[in-house]
Amino acid sequence: KEFYVHDGVKLIEGTPKPISYYGISEEISAIDAVFFWPKNRKTYLFSRTFTGAEMTSQIQ
Repeated sequence: KEFYVHDGVKLIEGTPKPISYYGISEEISAIDAVFFWPKNRKTYLFSRTFTGAEMTSQIQ
């Protein structure tokens, strides 16, 4: 239940953070895939039980 952020080579300092830090329900046990779409600047999360959440915190 942690979210890792990396720059393509190494982990960003201060991560991992719990997924609840980003406003994701504690009921979500795993996230299967994540992608960022630059066109609308939204991050999409996918889980077996949950799809299409927009993150409320900004990740730099």
